[in-house]
Amino acid sequence: MENLSRKRTFIEFVMSLVMSFFVITSASCTGPLEVNLPSLAQETSDELTFREAFDRLSNVSDRARAAAVKVVNIGEDFQAQGSGTIFRVDGQFIVITAAHVVRDAQSVIITTPDGLGYFGTPLMTNHELDYAILLVPEIAGRTPLRLRPLQEAQMRVGAHVTYTGFPNGHNLLSISGELSGMARGQHLIMHSYAWPGSSGSCVFDNQGRLVGVLRAVDVGQAILPQIIEDIVWIVPAWRIDFSALHALLQK
Repeated sequence: MENLSRKRTFIEFVMSLVMSFFVITSASCTGPLEVNLPSLAQETSDELTFREAFDRLSNVSDRARAAAVKVVNIGEDFQAQGSGTIFRVDGQFIVITAAHVVRDAQSVIITTPDGLGYFGTPLMTNHELDYAILLVPEIAGRTPLRLRPLQEAQMRVGAHVTYTGFPNGHNLLSISGELSGMARGQHLIMHSYAWPGSSGSCVFDNQGRLVGVLRAVDVGQAILPQIIEDIVWIVPAWRIDFSALHALLQK
């Protein structure tokens, strides 16, 4: 009984300390204690914001699909295939794609989802960063986009992005994802999906700005190398030399 009494005394002492803490804390507040619970109006506002962002991304996807093309490079002992996007710049038509698709070719074949074929001439090829820009004629059935590159200061981790391309032999797929961070100080990492054939696809944010060019999927370095298709490398738009492009187009 004595031990039980001591336990009760100790519990009462602890409870008195806890209660005194709450009394002191509440007394130091100017006005009544408020609990910030989200109101129904706040939840509705957040939901509308999400829907608006989703709708914007859907509209961007629609425009990207209308500008997407397949890039085919047929060499003597190889065939490379990737994706690209048509833009109208300085009154001319260009396709932005990946350098490892174009390689050192003097011309490549641009095909549409309808099966039409055109020749594209490389204007710029950067093998280090892995992007290429091709000069093309006006392509029937395709609607070129306005070039609006994302600036480095505008990049936000977690931003929703989308791209359209031809991964794994599919005719045309639009795929969304999120920006996850940077890699090696010069590439963006996107959490999404990609596979051979999607290289060269242009990635856009929900405002239609060019985020960059899809370069490759990641390779895990565990016991054996393993492709990680949901970690995707992107050449950032702000590292593409668009000043040199304008100079070439205005010659």
